Amino acid sequence: MPVILTKKYQNQIENISEEVVARLANNDYKSFIYIAPTKRKIRQLQREFLNTVPSRIAPAFNLFTLETLAAQVYQIVCPPRRHISAPEQAVLIDEAIISVSNQLQFFRLRGSPKRLTRGTLLRIINVINALKEKGIYLSTLQSEIQISDKFEKPKLQDILLIYEKYEQLLGERFVDSAGLFKHINEQWDADSEKLFRASFKEVNTIFVSGFNAFADPEISMLNNLSDIEGIGMVVSFDYNPDNDEIFAHLKENYKKFLEMGFKKSINEKRNKKGFSDKIAERLFVSEKITQKISAPDVTIIAAPDRGREVEIIAKIIRKLIRENPKRQLDKICVATFRPDLYTKYFREIFEQYGIPANITDRYYLDQSPVVVAIMSLMMIHQRDFMVSDIIRALSSPYINLTFNGKILRPAVVYESAVILKISGGLSLWLKKIDNRIRLNENKRKKCNNEREQHEIIKEIEILEETKNILRVLHDLLKIFNGPMTPRVFKENLLNIIEKVNVRGSILQGKKSFSEDEHLEKDTRALEKFLNFIDEFLEILAFEGKKEINESLSFYLNRLRESITQVRYNIKQKYGYGIAVTSMDETRGLDFDVMFLAGLVDGEFPPVYQPEIFFSSAQRSIREKYHLQEHRYLFYQMLSNFTEHLYITYPESDGDNELLRSSFIEALTEVINSENYFDNLPEYLSQIIYTKRNAAQQIGLIAGSAGIVESELKKINNSEMREELKKSLHNLTLRKDVELSRATGSSYPEYRGVVGNNLDKDALNVISSLRKKVYSVTHLEIYGTCPFHYFAERLLDLNVIKEIDEDLTPLERGNLLHEVFFEFYTDRKRRGLKPVRSLNDEEFQSAYEDIKRITSEKILNYDISSPFWAIEKDRIFGSDNRKGLLLQFLELERSQDYIVSPAYFEVEFGSGQEKVGNINNSLMVEAPISAGSVLLKGKIDRIDTGESIFRIVDYKIRQSPNREDIELGVSLQLPVYLYVVEEILKNEKMEGVAGVYYILTPKVVEKLGIGNKTYLHKVFTANQRSRGLCSDREELKEVIQKTLAYVEEYVDKISRGEFPIVPKLPKNSCQWCDHKTICRIRSKSILARAPVQEEI
Repeated sequence: MPVILTKKYQNQIENISEEVVARLANNDYKSFIYIAPTKRKIRQLQREFLNTVPSRIAPAFNLFTLETLAAQVYQIVCPPRRHISAPEQAVLIDEAIISVSNQLQFFRLRGSPKRLTRGTLLRIINVINALKEKGIYLSTLQSEIQISDKFEKPKLQDILLIYEKYEQLLGERFVDSAGLFKHINEQWDADSEKLFRASFKEVNTIFVSGFNAFADPEISMLNNLSDIEGIGMVVSFDYNPDNDEIFAHLKENYKKFLEMGFKKSINEKRNKKGFSDKIAERLFVSEKITQKISAPDVTIIAAPDRGREVEIIAKIIRKLIRENPKRQLDKICVATFRPDLYTKYFREIFEQYGIPANITDRYYLDQSPVVVAIMSLMMIHQRDFMVSDIIRALSSPYINLTFNGKILRPAVVYESAVILKISGGLSLWLKKIDNRIRLNENKRKKCNNEREQHEIIKEIEILEETKNILRVLHDLLKIFNGPMTPRVFKENLLNIIEKVNVRGSILQGKKSFSEDEHLEKDTRALEKFLNFIDEFLEILAFEGKKEINESLSFYLNRLRESITQVRYNIKQKYGYGIAVTSMDETRGLDFDVMFLAGLVDGEFPPVYQPEIFFSSAQRSIREKYHLQEHRYLFYQMLSNFTEHLYITYPESDGDNELLRSSFIEALTEVINSENYFDNLPEYLSQIIYTKRNAAQQIGLIAGSAGIVESELKKINNSEMREELKKSLHNLTLRKDVELSRATGSSYPEYRGVVGNNLDKDALNVISSLRKKVYSVTHLEIYGTCPFHYFAERLLDLNVIKEIDEDLTPLERGNLLHEVFFEFYTDRKRRGLKPVRSLNDEEFQSAYEDIKRITSEKILNYDISSPFWAIEKDRIFGSDNRKGLLLQFLELERSQDYIVSPAYFEVEFGSGQEKVGNINNSLMVEAPISAGSVLLKGKIDRIDTGESIFRIVDYKIRQSPNREDIELGVSLQLPVYLYVVEEILKNEKMEGVAGVYYILTPKVVEKLGIGNKTYLHKVFTANQRSRGLCSDREELKEVIQKTLAYVEEYVDKISRGEFPIVPKLPKNSCQWCDHKTICRIRSKSILARAPVQEEI
């Protein structure tokens, strides 16, 4: 219900649009200025005006938004100042905050260099802009501080300090958007009127239309313009003085226009009230409505979720187009209050339905992949080659760097970081790489094992490649070394962008993108970024920092603070398709068909969230008008269609139930509309619009055991019919496969039993595994989970490990193994007594020996973690704790057994002579036969006595128990007892026990399996320990049962059986590297689901 206010306008006016069209038809386009609320409306008017003038040719029309008109007027009447953009403003406000940081009471700057958090900075920028836009300048804010309470005063004083310093930085050189109105109104005088008149000589009328509110500075500027001699003004906006529930926030505007000499134009011809007039009178009013408004052209629809909501909208649009193929698509609009929640659905679903769409979406520049890549590249240098920065930059498709013609691989850098336990630091990178390569070269010389040789060579290659990558990056980025002037920084940045070929990568990337939109988006982001760099450097120049010399960190920190304010968008394609935009962007626009989507309580209207940085008085005003402003926006949405209005809302979002907006409730109280809250009409529920719909419908029938062939025959397109038939077959197969995983009824190849479904070559490979020499440890993996063995040992899947800068349990175990080996072999070589026989002095000497050996070994672990000192305390001990070494020796000393340590790191089955931590006196090159299986392995330690021995296995983590042995997931101790008896059979040695040394903070011995006859003679255990075997025969039975497991596992491996059947899923699956691909979770879910039996 628009009200028209006129000042010095002599003619009766009923409709601004009709008056403008009449002037354009007479080629009188220079006689008026037209002010619209949005740039989108300006673009629409530009096209409409051009189509209306007789020749369809005209110079630029006088079309403005209030801000663009203010910028024009400012240039005419005010001293020249640079109009700064939002990111430039962010730079200045950040500078203001730093300048007054020592005086701030409420806000605290943190970090190095000290800065406010990005979120706080953005909120302060928004607060200052909001205050200036409303005409609340420094004097007003000072008055508010004087009446504020003691808790609020420090905050407001800080805002005032920052605001004041910001205004000083603006000074005589800069002006922001809100400042345009302030300076125009302060500067305005008789000369200003003459200057304006000289610039717009033929203008006699200013039209203002489509606004939902005016700030005081805007009204003041309009008042000044309306007083110019020879110029009349016409202002039109939706307003009904009898409904304060919608229009209360405009009451002050209305009064001020009347006080400024405007008069209400009375339309005597307009007697009949339209739909929008009736809505303006009745919507949201408290009085009971006796008769509802007839609204057959309004439809309200509930959808299950957002995706289905957009599908419903797409189906309606397809129906509208089918009914009228000549319909103008750009006269259909889909508007949402929260476009961020819907854009992905519109892009995906409209494409499926073949609906061209003009999706208005503004993107944040700091989130553009192109800009992220460029910033990450510079951050590599700034943050001294942090792993995360290198990975982020090199992973980007927009960074093209090579070494010897090969693309730099980020995965290699990550692997090296895992190996070296490093997070950053170029010098540390290079030092650790060189040290590790030297260590590996030494290892390689001592190692003859083919597999280990391969692993060592592979690691050296990875480290060498990483070294080359670091050199390439260093050579590229060294131009940022040292201080730079702003000009030099820009030149260096452009140089980097050119060298890594960002532009070429954007164009090349088009081949892999499904839409040209990606190309345009990336191109515009790069263009915006480079333009912003110019603006950014100009600000520094105007600040007097044109010739400063600052480090890269200075420029990057300032860039990061300001770039968050920069947004860019893809150019609108006029007349291309459906308009998809925000509700606010539709102000002043008219459409044939309007869709309002996402009307959910809490989203529209949004929940009021007070900004605490405002004064309590300002917060009260904002809270008062919050609901009314959104009611007004809703009213405008109800008024800008000519044919039909569709209102939709989702009932859920994931697991969250949603409630329809209270605005819908209010609307249905006053109108009789077409509502579908429960069931959808036939054209939305039964008619198939896309191939995807057809597939869903047929799949639904197939899933309920229906007849599919008859449904397929209904599809006229034979190509589509055959494609759906093929898809249906694949879906049916997938369904059956999933069920078979739970029931085990069919499709064994999908349950890990692959032997019967391999080609001849693959089958030969699998069969040959029967003759392979097996590591006991690897067979334990199969026993724990066959699929784990398949993934790790046969497929050799490369697992991406996390970067751990501390000593891992595996590394701690390897270190202690090496230490104990050298400690005992050295004592044996020197003919020293067993540890249990040492006196205090000798024990102390042994302790010094083991500490010395550990200190030498630990040098190989180049660790820079802050927790490294704690780790060394754990091993060596400190003033208030015993270390692992001392605890280990004390345990050895306390054991009065009839066996003593004799052999260490005993290897068997390696097939070749080996040098290193191996006891060569007992080493057996040939594999040990266990039935038909050939075994290899390495035994940590063998303690011997008179005709008996025990196995000692060092464990860093929790040790297995008797149940694990019985289940066949722990094979080592029983197999090693068997193997050593085989090795020492000529000496007729009997294995009587296998024990674990648990090398946790408290070193203890734990029985794995043992002959009870030797309790307290060879091992210590509780009388009720399950690891105790009653006699020699029971121990032999356990060993034989374990050897049977070995036969079984190798037999199944050679038959290609690798099912997902972990024996102890709670223990093994939790830490498994392959749990994300083995489908154990879906298998367990299916197993719990009821399965319908066929009748």
